[in-house]
Amino acid sequence: MTARPSTAGTGHRLDLAPTGSEDPALARWARYGVDNAESMIYVGGEEVPDVDALVARLAANGVDAEADAADGRVTVVDPDRFYGGGYDELVESASEGRRLAVRTFGDPAAARKVLTEEEFAAFEGVLARSWHEHGVTAVCRYDDVTGPGELAEAFARHGSGWGKGLLHVHRPRPGLLVLDGEADMSNAHVLDAAVTEALGDGEPLLVVDCTLLRFAAVSAWRTVVQAQERAGLPVRLVGASDLDRRLLGLLGPHPAFEVADG
Repeated sequence: MTARPSTAGTGHRLDLAPTGSEDPALARWARYGVDNAESMIYVGGEEVPDVDALVARLAANGVDAEADAADGRVTVVDPDRFYGGGYDELVESASEGRRLAVRTFGDPAAARKVLTEEEFAAFEGVLARSWHEHGVTAVCRYDDVTGPGELAEAFARHGSGWGKGLLHVHRPRPGLLVLDGEADMSNAHVLDAAVTEALGDGEPLLVVDCTLLRFAAVSAWRTVVQAQERAGLPVRLVGASDLDRRLLGLLGPHPAFEVADG
């Protein structure tokens, strides 16, 4: 299997959200694909059974993929084919002889109807290796991760990034997290799990880049501080706004939690 590495919004990524007509994570996935002329493979279902339905959903979320679909760069496939042994062939075909980068968007709930739990865990490993070895981006849409154990397991399977709602957390490399969007009480648990996962990288310092963070409530910062305290490792925030600094100040002094200037 070959594919040219994707250029943006890359990695083996986790998105926590119920599937619905308003779908910022799907829009983000597709927008990167459209902007970079990448091949996009979407695992369909009853609500999105074909390319026309996917193009319509993307249009409702502000992404125009009509030209990409007309050029054959948008594919909607049945879960049985994607999860049941056709993945390598689909990616190989979509890459057009490594000429195009490839990104996929799948649904673990659909995967579990095709695969056993052991097979599902193995397939997640295939997606991770496909990213690391061939540059194929995969977004996995989890809509039923509720318990803390399930969340931690799902985060551990997806090393590149995580998101819920308007918050997206990227891990470009061990020891670095990039926060993008908005963090509040609704997604603070995702931020907590991301920081906890990153603090386990084995690096002596975790740098959290807040440059792309538009807003963070005090509840979000509290989860970051608590994760740092549990791990006992230093955290350095860069790119924090004046509001971020004021909110962090409300949480009291934390010697191992540094807010860098600039």
